[in-house]
Amino acid sequence: MGSTDDQERSLHNQVVKVAEVLGIGGVPAQLEDYDGWFQEARKRVQMRSLRRTRKEALALLEQATAAHRELLALRRTQAELGRLDKENLVKDLELEKQQHGLILDIEKHKKALRELNEPPSPKQLRTPWPAPRKLSRNEVESVA
Repeated sequence: MGSTDDQERSLHNQVVKVAEVLGIGGVPAQLEDYDGWFQEARKRVQMRSLRRTRKEALALLEQATAAHRELLALRRTQAELGRLDKENLVKDLELEKQQHGLILDIEKHKKALRELNEPPSPKQLRTPWPAPRKLSRNEVESVA
């Protein structure tokens, strides 16, 4: 009968160790109560692994959501950069247009300055009024 007691103690010690590893308390003292304890232990282990599986699934979903947010932010940034490139091109073209207008204005002013600095030509020295002419009789009568 000593060997059965030793086996019972050994089994009890093994169950206690399993309970400690699994974090399950309440190991029964009697062999008759072990079946119910094993069933309860299995349920608890399944619940914990289901909880752990759910936690892992939730963690994966959170990682996927964070990656999706990053993707959307990257796409937004790329769209904004594309729009900035277009806006910069428009601004460059506007500046080029202004530059050409200024160059034309400078050329006009240079031409006007040259004309002011050049001596007048003989044509320009003539009086701008036409030489007097003799009026016809009809013209004289109509004035009088």
